[in-house]
Parts: sequence; C-alpha cells; structure tokens
Amino acid sequence: MQNKKLWLALAFVVALFVVGYYSNGLKFVINQSVMVALLWIWFPVIRSLVKRHDVHRENGWKILGPSLFHWGLATIPIFVAIDMVLVVVIDHFVFGDPLYFGSIVIFYDMPVLNLFVFLPCLYGIIFGWVWRLRWNELGIERRNIFFQKRWIAWSDIVSVSRWNWHDVIVAKLLDGSHVFVSPSRAGFAELEKDARRMNIAIDHDH
Repeated sequence: MQNKKLWLALAFVVALFVVGYYSNGLKFVINQSVMVALLWIWFPVIRSLVKRHDVHRENGWKILGPSLFHWGLATIPIFVAIDMVLVVVIDHFVFGDPLYFGSIVIFYDMPVLNLFVFLPCLYGIIFGWVWRLRWNELGIERRNIFFQKRWIAWSDIVSVSRWNWHDVIVAKLLDGSHVFVSPSRAGFAELEKDARRMNIAIDHDH
C-alpha cells in the first residue's frame, strides 16, 4: 500500500513537470526542481533541529520545544530566500540570464506575497516559542501567547484525553477549565512519562 502511494505521488510530480515544461518551458521545470530538491534537504534539517531541541532544562524545569510544524513555518522566509538565490545562480549558468539578485528584494517588496511568507512565519514563532509549557516535580506552568502564566499543580489535573480527530492532548482541571497541548511538540514523550509517574494517564479513546 505504501509503495502504491509512493508511485502515485511520483506520477503526480512527473505529470506536473511535464505540464510545466509544455506550458512554461525548461526553465520553469528546472526552477521547480530546485525548489523540490531544497525541500528534500530542508525537512531533514528541520527534523534534526527538533531532535536537538527536544527538552530544554533550566533551573529544575523541563520545557517543551517547538514541533516540526512550528520550525517549518518559522523558517519559510529563509527557505524562500535560499530558493530564489539558487534559482538566480542556476538560471545564470544554464540559460545565461544576468546574475541579478534584486529580484529577491523585489519579491519582499510585494505586500500580498509577504502575507504568504511572513504571516505563517509569525504564527510559527508565536505558537512555537512564545507559547510555552514547562514542568517540574510539583506541577506545570503554561505561558500563553500574551505572556500570561498559569500554574497547575499535578493534583489539579482531573483527567487527560487525546482528541484524535484534532490530534491534541486535553487536560481537564479541577476548576472545569482545560489545557491543550500538541503531542507533536518536541519533548512531549518525556512530559507524558513524567505525568504517568504522577499517576496521570492519557485516555486515547476520544
């Protein structure tokens, strides 16, 4: 089944390149190939960053790190800039185009395109680094995106369940409120292990 999906994805990519070649020419195909190759390298790099920043320890606290999703969004402007530099260099040596990097500056001067680059980046930074959850032997401290902190003792947690439809962990507290945590965040496995040590188990049946 996995091989079938892989071949279907490969056939889809090839079809896109064929259509691109006959509609926009060889330069378009090469430029898109550069982007695909860069993506092929980019994701393993980001994955290694997630592993390297798994759980940060500070003064007795353990702190969840950003997820692969957050790293990906936060680095979009860097990815776009590198891709455009590579395209300019390759077009210069393959097609004889002038070695002009002003197109990168022009791109970042376009407000509409900037929305598609910097808004996701801002989202990744806010929810990956500004939002924070850390814990120690006594309980959990959550900081929201407005830098407001809330202390939660382990004994204040009534139940923890996983909403599979949204892939999120939900902790119900004594006062009836809820705390939401993404299990894809770096270091979540260690948080779950420490929670189990405090006799708090996650119900995965939701």
